[in-house]
Amino acid sequence: MADFYDGYFTIKVSASNREPDGRAFTDVKVYVVRDRGLMKFVFSVPPGEVRMALPDFKAEVEQVLGNPVALNIYDTQFLSKRDGSLDFSATSSCFQLVGARTFDIKEMERIMSLESNPKMEALYKKYNVQSVQRCAPFLAKAEVTWVQLCVLGIAAFIGVASVISGCVLCCSYNRWQRIR
Repeated sequence: MADFYDGYFTIKVSASNREPDGRAFTDVKVYVVRDRGLMKFVFSVPPGEVRMALPDFKAEVEQVLGNPVALNIYDTQFLSKRDGSLDFSATSSCFQLVGARTFDIKEMERIMSLESNPKMEALYKKYNVQSVQRCAPFLAKAEVTWVQLCVLGIAAFIGVASVISGCVLCCSYNRWQRIR
């Protein structure tokens, strides 16, 4: 799937009936997006209310953003906080912006921000949108602490000391064999 990241491919579908004129053709665009390529709306109302208002919200956001951009909104669910707990009074819904091309995460952050699009503020207030965040949590690189370095140093010392003591033991055993 790595070859198809951040884009789409088109599948041509054909269906036919037994009758000669009973054929239909269509093109299906399949967008390939990873979770890290999605943003999410955080609503301050439960999922049931959000699901009812979602079609209107989608239409109004597309109208504010302009003609060449379409908004694909995915399933709504209770908000999952960073610590893994669920907030049953809030809802999150992942989305993707699609136009003539797919948008990367930084472009979506810029387009959906209140600074670049002031009309979005009234829309966010109307539909109780608390914030727009990344759908998948940002993975920080693991940092090595001084405790880990100390443990690694002790392990290396034990390994080197065991090799040296093994050599000393072999030499002592050989010397003992000769003396005996």
